[in-house]
Order: sequence, then C-alpha cells, then structure tokens
Amino acid sequence: MRTTRTALALTTLVLLAACGGSGGAATVEPSNTGSSTSGSSPSGTQTESAAAGTGAPPDTELSISTSTSPEGAADQMTYLLTCDPAGGDHPDSAAACAVVAELGAEAFAPPPKDQQCTQQYGGPQTASVTGVVDGVPVQTTLDRTDGCGIARWDALATVLAAPVGGAGS
Repeated sequence: MRTTRTALALTTLVLLAACGGSGGAATVEPSNTGSSTSGSSPSGTQTESAAAGTGAPPDTELSISTSTSPEGAADQMTYLLTCDPAGGDHPDSAAACAVVAELGAEAFAPPPKDQQCTQQYGGPQTASVTGVVDGVPVQTTLDRTDGCGIARWDALATVLAAPVGGAGS
C-alpha cells in the first residue's frame, strides 16, 4: 500500500512537471512524505542532505527560474534551493528557506479565480518555480502584470532572488 501511494505521488509530480508554463497556473498537491527512495533533485543532481549521508532528499527543494526582461532568455537565472539544511546554489538559501517555511506551499498556489486584481503593470519580470515544499509538490509561474501578481512576487522576492527594476518598482 505504501509503495502504491509513493508511486502515485511520484507519478503526480512527473505529470505536473510535464504540464508547466500555463500562464500563472499553479498546482499544490498533497503527497506521501513518509517514504522516498531517491536522493536526486528534480534536476537530477544529488541533494545536499543525500550527499551528507542521510539518504533522503530534503522536504523542501525548489528549482527557480527568473527573467527580468520581455525577451527572457538573455537574462534568465536558474537556482536550486534546498531547505533543512539550507543549500543549493541560491544566492541566499538561508533567508529564502525562512520565507518558504513561513509561507508554506500555499504561497505557490494561484490567486482565487474570482479575486479582483488592480490593473497595474509592475514590470516584465517572470518566474517559474517547481519542486516540493514540506513534501507537497508545487509548480507555479509568477509575473508582475497586475496587482495580484505584484503582491505574489513581492511576498516571494527573497525566494525568487530576482532584481526588480523598471515600471512599477
């Protein structure tokens, strides 16, 4: 039974990763955090806690890609963030992990469909976040194209580690 739940959780995570890039959409799915058979991150690299000999990946591991221009590719930055212990190649993993611990997986959920957002432009910045937070798979895209997007971006600014410049900053 435990193997079936683990397989289902991993299948869900793979399917979610394959569906990425859907304009502001995010998924937050519960998963079985009680078992893990892999010491690899979503990018296929060995995680620090697995490398430290624990054999289990961290409960929080995120791949974060940001861009600060409309063209995107020229200035794209990608980081790996792991927590407990804080690590990866994120420029300030300890501060980013503190924000993730405070906000939880729900910070990566989209705003409710009926939420009214101010029509203001905060800049061309975009970000994509995939991975797990406290064992919960997350996948989201963020931008600064309206008030809701700006608020989400600002709440996760330390995690995104992307400079904000230009209009609306």
